[in-house]
Formats: sequence, structure tokens, C-alpha cells
Amino acid sequence: MPNGIANILSQHQMEQKYRITYNSWEGYYVVHHPKGPVRFCKDHQGLPYIDMGKSSTDAAILLVQTVRGNYAEGYTKKEVLEAKVARRQQGMMGAVSENDYPGLVSSHLLRNNNVTPAAITNARTLFGPDLANVRGKTVRIKPDPVVENYVAIPRDFVLANKHLTLAADVFFVDGIPLLLTLSRRVKFVTAEHSPVRTAIALANHLKKVLRVYHRAGFTVRYVLMDGEFEKVMA
Repeated sequence: MPNGIANILSQHQMEQKYRITYNSWEGYYVVHHPKGPVRFCKDHQGLPYIDMGKSSTDAAILLVQTVRGNYAEGYTKKEVLEAKVARRQQGMMGAVSENDYPGLVSSHLLRNNNVTPAAITNARTLFGPDLANVRGKTVRIKPDPVVENYVAIPRDFVLANKHLTLAADVFFVDGIPLLLTLSRRVKFVTAEHSPVRTAIALANHLKKVLRVYHRAGFTVRYVLMDGEFEKVMA
């Protein structure tokens, strides 16, 4: 927005003071401030911004003031300015590593240098690690290999539970209907999206489940269901 106000807020610092929830489907954060909720939406580039239309105005103002106040808490205005200069100089030098940068300053190897080692330390505390170094010099850590463990079901167990009784019902997750079946003793669970719950649709779902048990050598004798499934009795 042309007349918008830009502030850089630390999510880590907000998490230490307020509860934050995230809606991945809608793509927004909600900071639960005592004065009211503050919603952070994302623009077309993925950058978060405060949606004042869906946030408490008083809470949003207090949130920005509180986080910005804590960002430089314990530092004088001069120390914050020197830390900014140190971080800017580090970038102009090609993102020199944070291990080498203090040594260059302490050894007076830089001409016309006004940055002090203390300013470099303060920059690390105020702004975190230099992003250019993190992105360009962090090596990839080899992940642990995926171990595939297949459990062989003893034949005696299948024979002892060859004839099964299932329980079936439709349940909802966030308004999404799912057909759930559970076998007694074996405790095998199946779930399938059931947007249409007509007699034909429910019967087809149940036939799929019965075929799964049949391929494994089981025979389903009974399926326990409530009145919603009375239409599939035939």
C-alpha cells in the first residue's frame, strides 16, 4: 500500500509473549493479544501484514509498540545505530563470515573503519545471524535413511480371527464426512472420504472394505451400523 507503515517484527519474540495460531488453509496467523486478536495475512509475495479490517486496532498498535520496544531493549540509540552500520558493512564486504569479521576489525585490517567489535556482537544479538551467511554457507546435512519395516502377520493369528465383525459409521473432520470402519479383535481401521451418502455410495464404500479383508484371507460376517445405514441393508 502506498501509505502503509512498514515494521519488522520478530515472530520469536511475539511467541514469548502471546499465543499464536496459524490457519494453513486460509494462510494467516492470529496473535491472541489481551486487547483482542491481531490477524497477519500474506500478500502475493508471501510477506505477512496486519489486516486491520479483521484485527483489533488497539491490540495491533500495542503489539507493534511492544515488540519494537523489546527489540532494542537494553541498548542505547547509539548502540543500535552502530549495530546497523556493522551489519551493513558486513554485507558490503561480500558477507564475510561472522568468525572472521571481528578479527578483521580488531586487527585494524580495514581502512576508514568505524565499526567496533562490540557493534558486531550487538548486531548478532539484535538482528540474529547474517542471512547471507546462513543461506550461502550452511552445508546440507545428510538426512537419516528411511528404514522400511514390514511386519509379517503369523498365519495362526489369521486363522484364529478368520471370521470378523466390523463396526462402521460416518464421522466429520472440519465438516468433511468420512466413512470409518473398525474390525473387532484385529483392530484394523479404514477411512474414506464420503461426500455423497446415498445407499449406492455407502454400499460401494463398504464393498471396497470387504474386498480388502477378503484379499487378506478374512471373512466379514457382521457389520454393525446405526440407522443411517438402514438404506443399504438390502
